[in-house]
Amino acid sequence: MRSGSGVAPTSPTGRQAIATGVSHMGGGKPSPSGRQVIATGVSHMGGGKPSPSGRQVIATGVSPWIANAPQPPAPAGGGRNQETTPPQRASAAPCGGWGGAHPSHGLMPVATTCRPPCGGLGQRRLAWLRMRREAVGWLAALTIAAGLVAEGAERKGRIVFSSNRTDQWRIWTINADGSGLKQLTQGTADDNDVDPVRSPDGKSILFTSTRGGKPGVWRMAADGSKPERLCDGDQAEWSPDGTKLALRRGEKILTRDLASGGEKSLTPDGFPHPSGPAWSPNAKTIAFACRWDAGNGLYLVPADGSGKPTKLYDQQGACEPHWSPDGSTIIYETETHIATIAPDGSKNRLVTHFGGVQRYGRFSPDAKWIVFCQGVSERGPWELYLIPAAGGTPVKLIEDGSDMYPDWK
Repeated sequence: MRSGSGVAPTSPTGRQAIATGVSHMGGGKPSPSGRQVIATGVSHMGGGKPSPSGRQVIATGVSPWIANAPQPPAPAGGGRNQETTPPQRASAAPCGGWGGAHPSHGLMPVATTCRPPCGGLGQRRLAWLRMRREAVGWLAALTIAAGLVAEGAERKGRIVFSSNRTDQWRIWTINADGSGLKQLTQGTADDNDVDPVRSPDGKSILFTSTRGGKPGVWRMAADGSKPERLCDGDQAEWSPDGTKLALRRGEKILTRDLASGGEKSLTPDGFPHPSGPAWSPNAKTIAFACRWDAGNGLYLVPADGSGKPTKLYDQQGACEPHWSPDGSTIIYETETHIATIAPDGSKNRLVTHFGGVQRYGRFSPDAKWIVFCQGVSERGPWELYLIPAAGGTPVKLIEDGSDMYPDWK
């Protein structure tokens, strides 16, 4: 996390940053424990525009639904291209999920998911932005409150996510209308639980945990009971029928049959830093991201392992792909925003285009909404927001601590 005076120092545990200045909510002070920011201002959801380099956002103080930004460029070559050789390997840590700070390293996860941090707001700009937003704070708060009341009844289902609101990363759940917040996992001070995904029948939840001292894929009942370790790896996702998993282990994307334990690798040797596998609704294709020295890319691969990965899009730091319920659209994140693209590489457009950084976009079950994480910089802290899938006014779902990795079923 970045404070108004620059990069904040880490806590004594080394797991979190201690805020020393302006928080992502407009203003703030560290809590007595030093583990989170107590907000004293308004939300960070302000306007912005890309800098000339395209690597950071310059705040303008306008509301997010007023700001405009150019659409992402069309994919190179007009769509997908077969990769005959894997891209050049990057020397940095893998992209996706843990942002290179895996819990096995004793660090909290941060959302530099696919690229190293590309900068944030400068000290003077943050100080100016704080003063500007104090003047419009009440108006912004009333706008968000009105959106919750007017639109909450239209949002169905529950959202499962990971949060550090109790210091360690735990799995939580909340109704899509903002009610019914509940903690699902417990653990020791050395355990972290992230990457939750609800099963197709809603009865189970997959998640990544460091329980036992080694990251692994775990499964529990939807109410948080009966946790069990399934295998090594992380970033697991269910197949549409709930009988298989797609997951990451080391430098591979693979599938695992839950009944037999049989596994199949989907990425060739030497394919650089794959992450974030996502199963298509028809079970035929798995989308994932990879990263190399020149940038990031989205790839598609047959789920049965019968073919090589096919490049979908490799601009704007693209990563974290996930499918719409009908399979017609893939949502992904750029260096700073949420975007969508069709599986054939067409219809590439931005969904979010306001200030700060947006990560981890997921569709609602009816595809009318998108849940995402909003932070002031690549290091958060993060809040969950909802936005109509067609674009529009974002609505804050929850705050307090840092909330990441949402899944909506």
